[in-house]
Amino acid sequence: MKAILNILTVSKYESKTLFRSWFFRIFSILALLFVFFFNLGVQTSIGWPNGDMVALPSMIPFTNLYIINIAQAIIAVFLASDFLKRDKKLDTTEVIYMRSMTNADYVIGKTIGNIWVFFVLNFIALAMVAVFNITSPYNQFSLAPYIYYFFLISFPTLIFILGFSFFLMSVIKNQAVTFVILLGYIAATLFYLQNVYHYLFDYMAFHLPMTYSDFVGFGFLKDILIHRGIYLFLGLGFIGLTILLLQRLSQSPVVRKITLVFSVIFLSLGIGLGYTYISNIDASDSHRAQMLELNNKYAAAPIVNVKRCDLVLEHNGEAIFGEAELTLGNQNSEPMNDFVLTLNPGLEVTAVSGAQFTREQQIIKIHPDTPLQTGGELKIKVTYKGTIDETFCYLDMNRERLELWLQRGNGIADKKHAFVRSDYLLLTPETRWYPTAGISYSTEGLKWQTVQFTDFHLKVKTLNGLKAISQGKITDEGNGSFNFAPETLLPQISLAVGRYTTRSIEVDSISYTLNFLAGHNTFDPFFKILKDSI
Repeated sequence: MKAILNILTVSKYESKTLFRSWFFRIFSILALLFVFFFNLGVQTSIGWPNGDMVALPSMIPFTNLYIINIAQAIIAVFLASDFLKRDKKLDTTEVIYMRSMTNADYVIGKTIGNIWVFFVLNFIALAMVAVFNITSPYNQFSLAPYIYYFFLISFPTLIFILGFSFFLMSVIKNQAVTFVILLGYIAATLFYLQNVYHYLFDYMAFHLPMTYSDFVGFGFLKDILIHRGIYLFLGLGFIGLTILLLQRLSQSPVVRKITLVFSVIFLSLGIGLGYTYISNIDASDSHRAQMLELNNKYAAAPIVNVKRCDLVLEHNGEAIFGEAELTLGNQNSEPMNDFVLTLNPGLEVTAVSGAQFTREQQIIKIHPDTPLQTGGELKIKVTYKGTIDETFCYLDMNRERLELWLQRGNGIADKKHAFVRSDYLLLTPETRWYPTAGISYSTEGLKWQTVQFTDFHLKVKTLNGLKAISQGKITDEGNGSFNFAPETLLPQISLAVGRYTTRSIEVDSISYTLNFLAGHNTFDPFFKILKDSI
């Protein structure tokens, strides 16, 4: 209890001191004025209403917190690195140091005092943004993004820059040098280090794809949490090192040892998350390279013609179960002893009837019992289950192009190509969620670009209360069962399952969201059907 009282006392007077700082007041007012006029321009008829903000309510706090984050990072550098110098200059050090408190009490109290000041700044700024948001005739208001973005963008940034500032000031003991290093680091992360190692050094999350949709949530929340966890734990580790480096008797050897242990743990977690972040990206790139190499292996193989495809797909939680009855024809001049089909590598082939098969990642190699003659037909049935591996999509793009693809004028958005959730399902042609003839992208020739027109028939089974949408005439059989019969031959087919209500459209434009998060190379008529059917 005494330690808590000491911490609260230090934090109380630290926050009072900071609130009285003219530097904090001036820069905070300037930041709030900038936020005010920015929102006056983009959320009212006075300025230029932004289309992204109209379509996605989350873009409003998302964009504003970028502005606030940069401002608070710069302000925090001056205030955090000033605390030791200020104590000595005002001769308050002895008053504090003579008290019976541990170094941990003192530094933690100082940290909480600084955090509270910036919490107030963030709250005022976001409250101002929310007022504009609520009264705007263009934009819908959604509270959740305000909370999510504060804890994912502002909080980890604040903890890191405070801890790093404290640590450098404790080591260098020169405020001017500390300013130069920290401001140089901020400038480097904004203008030079931003795209190094896949935005690993972007501690302000300025280039991290974090667009949130009220319809589908975050694109890749796990990757976001890993990245933000890096700087949260590094910041906590630096705060612990500051406690150990403080030029004052530790008061308690036990607390000092505990602080050392936690500092090592936090720093190890931060470094470990950084390694995990890079490893996940490298593993994804390696997997894409393997799939591309496999496509190149079969690039010259003859391609079978899919005349008819009868699909039965069951949507069950976060997995799908599919059956594809294919009528295949040989339009080549030579008999086919074997041929390849492509199916998303995240989907496990459980059985193939009508022929033998072997599976290698995305490739299904079919071995007919007898060669498929020119002009002949073969009927097979492929049964599969699982979920979608999105790393398979767009193998023509390298890592640099993929990251550039995420860039938008008002934020960074993941380009998801599929959603498989209990309450929502989106399967686009790029994912190859059903067996298709030949391979996907290859660097060996152009044979992979062959376009076929197939007679598709689709039956969807999902939870009662969800609605399925796809190309073709729809028959609702009830109890979550839908049939689709396209009137013309199609080169590909898409599927969406969800609860499509007026509210979902008001909060988050579905046509915009699907094109925005699923990518822009999807089958456009499908999205028109999806939008018009609601």
